[in-house]
Amino acid sequence: MAVAIRRRVTTRPYDMQRKAEVCIVVPVFNYGKYLESCLRSALGQEGVDLTVLVLDDSSTDDSLSIALRISDEDPRVQVIAHSNNMGHIPTVNEGIAAANSEYVVKLDADDMLTEGSLKRSVALFQAFPSVGFVYGRPSIFIGEGPAPQPRSYARIRRSWTVWNGQEWLRRRFKRGANCIHQPEAAIRLSALREVGPYREELPHTSDFEMWMRLATRYDVGRINGSYQGWYRKHSASMSRTVNGGLLTDASERARAFDSLISECSEFLPDASLMSDMAYRAIARQTLSHAISLCTRGVSNQGSLDEYAALALKIYNGADSLREWRLMSRLNRMNEISERNLSLMAREELRNFRHRLQWWRWWWSGV
Repeated sequence: MAVAIRRRVTTRPYDMQRKAEVCIVVPVFNYGKYLESCLRSALGQEGVDLTVLVLDDSSTDDSLSIALRISDEDPRVQVIAHSNNMGHIPTVNEGIAAANSEYVVKLDADDMLTEGSLKRSVALFQAFPSVGFVYGRPSIFIGEGPAPQPRSYARIRRSWTVWNGQEWLRRRFKRGANCIHQPEAAIRLSALREVGPYREELPHTSDFEMWMRLATRYDVGRINGSYQGWYRKHSASMSRTVNGGLLTDASERARAFDSLISECSEFLPDASLMSDMAYRAIARQTLSHAISLCTRGVSNQGSLDEYAALALKIYNGADSLREWRLMSRLNRMNEISERNLSLMAREELRNFRHRLQWWRWWWSGV
């Protein structure tokens, strides 16, 4: 492993030093209506030696026939077809094991890459050998049609940021949340194989846990100012079906930190302090969301109790948080008046903080 940087570095982008091999792993299950757009975005990448590995997990729609047709048209596309459904994460791990390249991208079949995405990622990898993965800005859109043109910022400055892995990881513990969607990221394959496969026991947060696991041993790079991938939101996406709901999300994020701490404690100098920081952040977010639902009149007594129980399960000091005290007062109120200025002001402040955090993430990546 290359020598890690000591502190965060921001620099202008450099050109690629040489052509590199990149494998794009595309797991697909009944996403035929998105698959061709996904593959075309991958095959349109220039400046790299490309292999696209499509793993059809026993789809019942036309996913396999689309993959085979495109494979016949372009020899860079290879197809593996399962006779039985194995599940998303085992399918991804199979693809990673079959990859034979310097870098790899896990690209879900309903997402896409932006033009020049891989070339920009490879250039950063080559400039900083200590970087384990690179990510950038995602263009998020809703719907089942083609991706819209991303909004352009004419005055934006193109740059790279490289964090010491521990520094980047500490920010994730402090926030208690992921900052990467998926299609905007690329991974150094040797680093991925060193830290191990995606965890099957974490179906909701396997990507998040992997980013953190890589950061325990490698530096983290971000491409600023360029869209690196299109992230599609739609009614059938896993984030809205299998992994939907804030209670599920909070619980699974906590499990991701559990897994990381149990497996990588030797790489975490302040594991106890950092874990407490993460669990506290998730508990506060859970309680704050419950308060917001109650304030807006879309919650009830039972659901408040459910949020409280989860917060206490995640962080055993949740009952000492100010959010807990406010929710306890709400529990004792028969109804919440629309003219309760204190609650209305708190909700506005919460919305402002969310917008501020969003802009911080949008520009800085963390």
